[in-house]
Amino acid sequence: KGGAAADASDATLKSAMAADAAFSEMAQTAGIAEAFGKYMDPLDGKMISPGEITTGEAAIRAAFKDWPADLKMAWAPDMGHASKSGDLAVTSGRFTRTRDGAMVSTGRYVTTWRKDASGAWKGVMDIGVADPPPAPPPREPDPEGRPG
Repeated sequence: KGGAAADASDATLKSAMAADAAFSEMAQTAGIAEAFGKYMDPLDGKMISPGEITTGEAAIRAAFKDWPADLKMAWAPDMGHASKSGDLAVTSGRFTRTRDGAMVSTGRYVTTWRKDASGAWKGVMDIGVADPPPAPPPREPDPEGRPG
């Protein structure tokens, strides 16, 4: 079941996941603004954040202008889907944000990729959703039955 079409989709997904991993690596070495500037489509790239959608390379780079130098974000794709045509893929994985080496947040992201005219993968839509904070530990009941 699947045959050549499945093989093509698998190869496309593998290629997109490699681009996604290289994107994260660049964020670690060159900085988050540089990585998003390079890997998101310069015109159509959309970064979805709470309450806003940022479109295009200049606006996306500007969105990171106040990103603290000690705040790092890394991610790794762990699943996805790819088109049989080989020019569109979606990757998803886990991300972590750390500050001075301490964990700030974790979550899941989804990036939609499209090949540009040169055959390079460019993100056309990116969204990350932070995990909810851990639940507070249960409180011991008051031995005299008082609330709170």
